[in-house]
Amino acid sequence: MDKNKIIIILSWTAVLLWFVLIFYLSAQLAVESDGLSKKVTKVIIETVDRVVDLDDGKPGIDLVENFNHIVRKYAHFTSNLVLE
Repeated sequence: MDKNKIIIILSWTAVLLWFVLIFYLSAQLAVESDGLSKKVTKVIIETVDRVVDLDDGKPGIDLVENFNHIVRKYAHFTSNLVLE
């Protein structure tokens, strides 16, 4: 098999695996999906908070709840953008 055919097969395999990942994540129950995205949001907030003080020392601010919707939308957009 020549190099071009191998590249084509690997490329289409990657595309199909990405479709499977999107389907798997889309088939999750809402509670599971929300829990997963809140974990990701928490990691993002903790990482950014090491560099920038996000809550300005104000207690009671739930940054995970505030940013979770934005993270979910960007994740949806990015997962589909990869296919372009």
